[in-house]
Amino acid sequence: MKLYTSIYDLQAQARIWMQSPCKDLNSIEPLEVVNFYIAASCLINNRLAELSKTLGISGFEESEIVAFSPYSSYRLALATCNRASGRIKVAFKTILTFESLDLVLVHELCHLVHDNHTSRFWNFFEFNLKKLGLISPEYDGWNSRFNKCDETWDYDFAYDVEQSKFKGSCDRRVALLKYKLFLRSYFQGLLLFRNEIHNCGSEFFRAYGLCADRYHLYWNGLIIKNGT
Repeated sequence: MKLYTSIYDLQAQARIWMQSPCKDLNSIEPLEVVNFYIAASCLINNRLAELSKTLGISGFEESEIVAFSPYSSYRLALATCNRASGRIKVAFKTILTFESLDLVLVHELCHLVHDNHTSRFWNFFEFNLKKLGLISPEYDGWNSRFNKCDETWDYDFAYDVEQSKFKGSCDRRVALLKYKLFLRSYFQGLLLFRNEIHNCGSEFFRAYGLCADRYHLYWNGLIIKNGT
């Protein structure tokens, strides 16, 4: 089993999958994707806890990586935040198509302070990006809209090597990998091979330092509690 020890490792794997022709993704063992999913869940949860502590933002309780229903109002979302429960959901496609997750994660953490996309929210978001050094201190006026959709989803190779970034959302590849995770239609959200994961004797969870009191494997995903 491949062990992912950092967000960088996840991005490197995502880059390989996103550069692969769709036909090659069909040969990937489903448990390889499940392993990636559990590692991503753990590492992203740890990063959220780290960022919330660095930024002094309280209220983060737990995280989940999800496949939003194509019929949901969140179908284009990169992530969501429930301020009341302190749960942050990160879309599976976000892991696969972003060179860095920090912008998305900081965005959602800021929603623990400001629930809506008001000017106060964008000012707070911009302040925290500057605090982390993700944008220039001289920058003024964060663009409040992410480019969520474009026409590059059908490219055979959707990674621009010269610019070191993905050309688009790579929807077909994400859908193929998501199918490895969700046995039925992904809007039903059934995690693939749940019994097989249990039959592994929690090997995946132990590998990433997840104690039983910190996670719960539901029919539709894996929720990890903030460990700080």
